[in-house]
Amino acid sequence: MIRRVGPAMLAAAAALMLPPVAHASGPYAVDDAGITPAGHAQVEAWTTRSRGATLATVIPAVTLPGLPDVEWSLGWAGVRGRGVGDDRLSAQAKLALRHGDAGRPSFALAAGLSLDARSGRPAGGTVYGALTLPIGDRILVHCNAGVGHERGAAAPAAALWGVRAEAAILPERLSAHAELFDTGTSGPAAQFGIRPMVLHGHVDLELVYGHGLAGKGADSLTLGLAARF
Repeated sequence: MIRRVGPAMLAAAAALMLPPVAHASGPYAVDDAGITPAGHAQVEAWTTRSRGATLATVIPAVTLPGLPDVEWSLGWAGVRGRGVGDDRLSAQAKLALRHGDAGRPSFALAAGLSLDARSGRPAGGTVYGALTLPIGDRILVHCNAGVGHERGAAAPAAALWGVRAEAAILPERLSAHAELFDTGTSGPAAQFGIRPMVLHGHVDLELVYGHGLAGKGADSLTLGLAARF
């Protein structure tokens, strides 16, 4: 029988689940300011292993033609390990306020909430802004700032922040990412990874190493993909 997670593992799960629930950045906690093009959809999925626990996440997102500046997404995230488990359902809306065409900065606002999939009770939520700054032809810097709430946490609300650098090693084929962030649950954490792009850019693959996601000194490894159509 799967039992509810204990405090230590719940903190680890919250640290992995609480970052923005849907964005083009896949397993990275720091969102970019872009959204799915109007009339298109994407599905992101990844699994993260840390401290004997495994987190699986699936997030479909769509931007409707009638609302071309708003991306809507739903998500599921579940953590398992050593007989414990927890599941979350999430929803988010992301509004693009300024698109980053022609090498200009872009900006977006997003708000999301999560529910305990077993009880149906609210589990947390986030409100944040995302800024993307182009640096030259091959580097993007993404910055996030906002507020998050995690039910059962010591503090009712916590500041969220993060910075991620994205470098195009082989344009349209391979990029490298490095980020530093704090979701307010277990202190600052960092992730580093590569993103190969295959099938003419319709599918991204993810290989990410993380440090501190589930608490001080904890390491993690993430494998994932994103498909656009």
